[in-house]
Formats: sequence, C-alpha cells, structure tokens
Amino acid sequence: MSEVGLGLDTISSGHPLFGNQSLVSKGGKFEMGFFSPGKSTNFYVGIWYKNIPVKTVVWVANRETPLRRFSDDSRLELAEDGSLILFNESNVKVLTVISTSVGLSSVPVKGVLRDDGNFVLSDGVSIVWDSFNYPTDTWLPHGKVGVDESLINRNQLLTSWKNPNDPGEGEFSFGIDEGASPELFMWRNRSKVLWRSGSWNDHKFASLESTFTNFSYNLVEQARYFSYVSENITSRFVLTHEGQINQMLWSESTQSWAIYLSYPRDSCSIFALCGSFGVCDLNSAPSCSCFEGFVPRLPVEWSRADWSSGCVRAKALKCSNDGFIRVKGISMPADSQSLSLDSAQVCEYACLRNCSCIAYSYSRSRCSLWTGDLLNTQISVDFHNKQKIGNVNGYIDIYLRSSEAPASRSGVLKKKKHSYVSLALYITIPIVITAILLLYLLWYIWRKKNKKRDAEEANENLLSFSLDISGQQNTYSNSNRLEGEKKDFNLPQFSFSSICAATDNFSSANKLGEGGFGPVYKGNLSNGQSVAVKRLSKRSGQGLDELKNETILIAKLQHRNLVRLLGCCLEQDEKILIYEHLPNKSLDFFIFAPAEIYVLLQILAWELWKTERVLELIDSTLELPASFLPLSNEHIQLNFPKRPAFTSGGSSGSGKDKAYNCSVNNLTASEIHGR
Repeated sequence: MSEVGLGLDTISSGHPLFGNQSLVSKGGKFEMGFFSPGKSTNFYVGIWYKNIPVKTVVWVANRETPLRRFSDDSRLELAEDGSLILFNESNVKVLTVISTSVGLSSVPVKGVLRDDGNFVLSDGVSIVWDSFNYPTDTWLPHGKVGVDESLINRNQLLTSWKNPNDPGEGEFSFGIDEGASPELFMWRNRSKVLWRSGSWNDHKFASLESTFTNFSYNLVEQARYFSYVSENITSRFVLTHEGQINQMLWSESTQSWAIYLSYPRDSCSIFALCGSFGVCDLNSAPSCSCFEGFVPRLPVEWSRADWSSGCVRAKALKCSNDGFIRVKGISMPADSQSLSLDSAQVCEYACLRNCSCIAYSYSRSRCSLWTGDLLNTQISVDFHNKQKIGNVNGYIDIYLRSSEAPASRSGVLKKKKHSYVSLALYITIPIVITAILLLYLLWYIWRKKNKKRDAEEANENLLSFSLDISGQQNTYSNSNRLEGEKKDFNLPQFSFSSICAATDNFSSANKLGEGGFGPVYKGNLSNGQSVAVKRLSKRSGQGLDELKNETILIAKLQHRNLVRLLGCCLEQDEKILIYEHLPNKSLDFFIFAPAEIYVLLQILAWELWKTERVLELIDSTLELPASFLPLSNEHIQLNFPKRPAFTSGGSSGSGKDKAYNCSVNNLTASEIHGR
C-alpha cells in the first residue's frame, strides 16, 4: 500500500486517498486506509494501529455503507466545498462521510491523522471536525464518551460491531445517560440497561477499576464527556458484539492483546438483577434481597431465583409524616436527579417536600434525588470487610423514605433556628470548658513556679552566713511553732544551691563521716568559717518527723560545750541540717579519757558535795528547764552517802516537777539529778 503524496498523514482537495494508499500518523503509531474485516468481501475506510502486527481497527468511517465493489481506484476525497466523500472503483459516490451542510464552523481544507488515532479536518487554523466526536466500538486514550449538544449526533456512544466480519452497528451501546448523574452505562438496543460503572466521585467510578487508567470528567461549553489517559502502556476499551466492555492491554512479550478488565464481571454487575428496590450482595445467598420496609413483589418467583419482579413497600407512604432510613455502603441507584445544594439538611428537605421523592443522598455539595423505583443497587464488598466506604471508593449512604422511620428528622427547616442554637451550644460549650481548663493549667504552672522561686528567694545563702551573728539569733521564739510543741526554735533555712556550693556539690573530699541519718559533709563559707552539713540519705528510713525531733532536742539543749544547730534546708525534697563544725577531736576522746583524769573528777565532785557546793558542778550558762530538781541535800532529805552516785528521775512531790523525757527514734535522754 503506497503513501499519499502531499504528506504521510494528510489529505487535501486534489489529493485523495486511493484504495492502494494509506495515511500514517507523524509518529508512525496509527494508519488510515481501506480494509476488509475477517472473512468479509466488503471494504471499509478505517483507522488501525500501525506499529502493532495484529491488525486492530479502532474507527470505521462507513460502517453502514461498505464498498461492495473495490479496486485501487476507489478513493476517499476531500472536495473543494469541504465535504469528505467516498467513491467506489467506478467513480460513483457511495457516501458523503462529512458534509458542509451539517453545520461546520468553516470549510476544511485538509485532513490529518494524528498520533493519538484521531482523524481531524482543519481549515488551516482550527479543527472543524474530528473522529473522536464520532467513536465506533473503540474508546482510545484522549477519546470522548459523552454528550455534545453542538453536534448533530449529540450522543458520543460506543456501538458494538454486529459480528467480527461486519463493523455495522450492533445491539450494544456504551456511554452516559443525559438525564442521570455522571457515570457510564451499557445498553442493549439503546433501551435496556445491562451494566453501569457506578457513580463518579471526581476521581474514579464505583464499579470500574482504574489501575492503569486515569479517568476525567470534562464540562466544556455545550459538551460533557469522560476521557482517560494510560501512561506508558498501549490501552483501549472495546465494546464487543457479545455485550462486554473490555479494557485491552498490548503485551510486547507475547505480541498480543490481553483482556485486563471485562464488564459485567459477575451477576451483581448485571443491571437491575434484583428488580426495583432490590439489593444485590455477592456475599450472601441468595444474592438478592429487599430494602428494609419492602417485601418481594412475587414471592414464588423469588423462590425460583427470579428476582426481576423486584420488591414493594410493606406499608404505604404517608407523605406528610414520613422519615428516612439510612442505608449504608451501596452503589448509587440509577436514574437520579442531581442538584447543587449547600447542605445535607437542605437536600433532605428538597426530597421531603416532594411526595414523589423516595430517596436522597448528599455528598460534596451534590444532592441526588430519586423519584422512581430504586434500580441496580449493590452492597459494597468493602462494607463487609469493614473497610472505608463512602464516596472515596464510589459507594455511598442513601436515605430511603419510610413511613415507619421517626418523623423528627423531617422538620429540618421548621426547626432550623433550634438546630442552629443547638449547634452553637455544641460548639461553644466545649470551647469554653477547654479554655477554662487551659487557663487554670497555665495559672497552676505559673503559681507553682512563683512559689518555688519565692521559697528559694526566702532561703538564706549559706556561703554568706556568719557563725558570730547566728549565736545571737538562735533563741526561742513563739512565731514558728512545729506541730505538737508549745515552743519552737527560730531556725534559719538555707538554699540548696548555696549548700551545694559550700560542700563542693557534696564532694567525697569534704565528707566527715556517716551515721544512721546519713552522711555529714564539711561546708566552707565565704568568710573562711566552716560548718557541718548533715544530709538525710535516700536509703535511710527516717524522714521529716525524725528531723523535727532532732531539731527540737538540739534547740532545747543549748550549751557552749554542745554543738550548735545553725539551720536546715527542705528544698527539692531534701532534709538537711546545718551544725557548727568542731574541728577538734571527737567527744568520745573526752568521755573515755584516761582513768586518772576520771578519778580526779570524782574526787573534785565529792569534795563539792561534802561542802554543799554541788551546784558548782553545773555550768552557769546552761538554761535549766523547770523540771530540774535542785541538787542540794536541804531540799531532798537523804542519808549522807558514803560515795557519790547519780541516778535518773526523782521528784519533789509536785506533779509538775516530773522528769522531762525527750525521745528521738525511741532513744531516751533523761535529765540527771544527784542524790
């Protein structure tokens, strides 16, 4: 087959396409010329793939008017008036494929075959006609399936071949319904619906997969149509003469076409299998059932698995006092009316005020209403698997009108004001409560931080402390009493940070020793003086009560020969006591002195006793509690002792003068009386 002289892809007036010639698109993907399908002896003008060895026709110009007599002189000619005319071998006009009388915007001067398989007529500036507006049985990428009111043949439908040998229009067609929501349908004889793609949700269809295909819905002036693209793969949709819409993919490895998708694919895909108000479910047996509130129209037929008669209401509608029953996760029923409304409530009211409206659905500002029987509804398989359902995968929730449903949902606009108030309360109350809780939390945090800061600021700095001044301030005070005591010692509190600085962060080099309470560290002050820091160990079983007892006991026993309690620290869960540091030897050195020193002390004490100067044994600086008894034999009439002795206890006969007992950790320190 030779090529047209003007250009491989172009015909023009005076340069027709003869029977032995063909057009080839610029990229070599498609070819246009004369062909004879199968075993037929008739010839047609068509378009097929150029680079695929299996001749696959995708468009036919004269499918109802074949050339029964064909030779190389047969031709397709673009006339001077812009008409595209087919002549047989006898130069007899067989068909005017395109006529300027059909309302073309201008006179075409050339025809070009493009790399997408579209044959276009152009006036040299713009396209005035193209084959994509007049598909046959094949839908190519970038092709159109829809409605264009500017065309004489306004419906852009796929129509099956009669059989593999005859490309004439068969009984099956595929396209969109002008009066329905955007979706694809398959019909038999242009009237009986056999299959539908399910509702379109701006991304894909409910019942049409799109793994290798990106569909789009286009609204352009007077046209609305679906189109698609397939990236990096040769793909086409073809409507077979057997009533299947197949997506075909070309396999380079096998050099053949493979069916990737085929619809209808199962019994539930057959349109209206369960009749009016029937629902098809592949996961149940039998597959068909009725909506809630409906019963089979012909129970005997249903028992024989013939569900085409559908279902009828068990109780008639009242119209004025009806409500709605929610039906979840089903495909959108056929023949809906679509409205653009602001809310689901308005959509409900639009259905409620029309007694003929039997169901509604609302999604993405689109209100769908049904005024006739609900047909072709199918339960989503994902609904049984408890996966996400709804418009994302094409399945929706519809609200079915029922006289048995609560009527309270129907008074939407009558109670609109009440609804708005309730909505406002539902929104406002949680916000107010949340704000109050947030403010309280912020106040609590602020208060806690300030309280901690105030406590730290109120505590003294141990580094700047002076032992000389502390000797004058450590006196009894009634201002700060510990619980359970009549009087308490006015004890300074030091900051924990200053104690850490004084002890070099409790360095082991400053450790003086350790007892049951905890370790004792040496603290160095800024003035060169030192203190003893007694820190409660974390492993100790002692706590705040023991700290109180020790503080009270030491405070009451103030004496120049006893270690002085200088202060404490209770920050950060610490329990620390600050004592005067005595750098000399331990007290046990003096208590357990050599025997001769102890004997001399006994002799001195005995001589003072005999000369009735026993009070000189007591240091004059010691503050004696009232419970101490005078140490003289004129107050206590005893036999003159042969040797000195000491004992605890004793009384003067008055109940108020009993010995005072101070207890710390179950250890008793009793006041000593001579006798």
